[in-house]
Amino acid sequence: MSARNHLLNHKRRAMLLFKNKRELFYKYLKEICNQFELQVSELTEKTKKRYTSDARQMLWYLCREKGLRIVDIIELMEEIHYKVSHTTIIHGIKMIRNRVDEQESYSDFVDKMTDIETESA
Repeated sequence: MSARNHLLNHKRRAMLLFKNKRELFYKYLKEICNQFELQVSELTEKTKKRYTSDARQMLWYLCREKGLRIVDIIELMEEIHYKVSHTTIIHGIKMIRNRVDEQESYSDFVDKMTDIETESA
């Protein structure tokens, strides 16, 4: 295989992987909006209201747990018109991780989201 063909195959694989990540992101986005009874527009408002920020942070946490890189999450959040920094996402993921470890309701929610993912696969 030539170097050029190898590079093209690598690019195709990368594009396919990102497509799968995008699909996962949007599936979680839809489910989180349903569970939190929010519209996507509400989730992307620049607000620090606990309920809304919890939903956003849960989205980031679930995506990260499924292997999305922070840069992927940033790019996908920009697709839904929400500009967010690397540091903010890291902080949000840590907040949810702590709550999952400390509060059964958060752990149950993560389990429920994992079940939804499994059912639709």
